[in-house]
Amino acid sequence: MGPRHRAAPQTRRRSPPTGRTGRRGTHDGWSAPDWRHHSGELEDGPLQLGHVDGPCVSTRRRTRWRLSKIHRMPWIRRRARQAKSAGERLPDLEFLALVRASLEEYAPGVTRGAVLRGNSLSSPSGWAVGVAPPHHGGGHHYDLVAMPDVSVQPDVPCFMDCVAAMSGDPRQAANAWVRTAGACMLELLDRREGFADHAGPEHERGVPGWYSIISGAAGFGLDADENRRMQTAVLDANVLHRIADTFTADLESPFFNGAKIFYGGRPGAMQAEIRINGERHETASAAMTALDLPEPKVFTTVRYYALLLPVPDGGGEPSYPPGRLNGPVTEGLD
Repeated sequence: MGPRHRAAPQTRRRSPPTGRTGRRGTHDGWSAPDWRHHSGELEDGPLQLGHVDGPCVSTRRRTRWRLSKIHRMPWIRRRARQAKSAGERLPDLEFLALVRASLEEYAPGVTRGAVLRGNSLSSPSGWAVGVAPPHHGGGHHYDLVAMPDVSVQPDVPCFMDCVAAMSGDPRQAANAWVRTAGACMLELLDRREGFADHAGPEHERGVPGWYSIISGAAGFGLDADENRRMQTAVLDANVLHRIADTFTADLESPFFNGAKIFYGGRPGAMQAEIRINGERHETASAAMTALDLPEPKVFTTVRYYALLLPVPDGGGEPSYPPGRLNGPVTEGLD
């Protein structure tokens, strides 16, 4: 099927639309991931934010795969040692409590039994979200690590994203993560395209050589109409597909690679940024800047997220994690 546009709900209930617009092979000497037994290394004035709204692109073709090296993130369990004042940044567990509330609103039932402990939110179904030590950004900045299946030991496959409470309200940051990177985590486990869209490597909106799970675009800013206009502009620009050759050589994980697409600022001072596995990718960010996206009339930011999964040489379905979401979470989705 070709791409479709839809307004995705903020929650799994029928509420007004908000902001989100197998077989194994080998490659370059690496074996495809075995989720059950993997033991390799995983190497300007206060803002009144408008509504989150806009279309999203759906791509439903599933095609072939390829594998690459393993990315190690050994710092997942380390805590930030630098103290932050309550006025600047919430403690890890307080912020994760907001993430849990936002996840539950977005997908009722998904946090059933999930517990807050240490610096993580852990679900009995196997997924977890942790807060990593902040390594860039200011006091309202949070680095989150999503682990779709913590049963994979000793090195848990994960992907990273960073969010900022631009309005000073950490709930906005939690919501931004849930509707983009969080939606990709849920879709990786549910796989019925209720949370994010799918694009095969040959699809016009996909990343050549990789299988993509792509969230909708979340917009935050001073004006709801500008949010929607800029969400549409960023999605229509087909950013990942157009600049794929600038970053695909740096996709290293045989499980999934996280890509964040961000475009935001005020007229005359816009920033375009691509982050791959949590790190700013200078070449890809410069290529996105060169796309000459339109500017908003007032302060506006747009972000979306994608998981890029290797395509095995032999083709077939992705090597998904064995964990699944509870059935009631997605019952009745369109």
